[in-house]
Amino acid sequence: MSILLLSYFEADSELAQTIAEVVSDYGIECVGSRKAGSWTRAHKEQFDEELLDCLSLLVVLSPESASSQWLPYEVGYGTAGGKHVLCYKTSRANETPLYVSCCEILDSIHELRRHLEGCKHATALRESAASPPR
Repeated sequence: MSILLLSYFEADSELAQTIAEVVSDYGIECVGSRKAGSWTRAHKEQFDEELLDCLSLLVVLSPESASSQWLPYEVGYGTAGGKHVLCYKTSRANETPLYVSCCEILDSIHELRRHLEGCKHATALRESAASPPR
């Protein structure tokens, strides 16, 4: 099972690569879902399948993705599916759409690292609590 599905538009490929590298530095598997142009039913079905295999979804919010009709679908489908949905807002994104208000919004690599550190710490606490005393 993949851990994180990273959804981004082609214009954000460089940032997405940086995000994937940071996520990988924390030992988290990252699967990219790049968008270019208009979507078809095949794109939707592929995204649905990729999301089912993941625990979390991180969408990159930029001017290109904010104007897309698919970003609200992805956020809604991920939220309805019980996935942990994060939104990485680029410096070029002027407004935050209402439909991402259910997401944790990150706007820098520093915030992403801080979030991942928190996840790493929480996982270590859960694992130590589940371990039988010695």
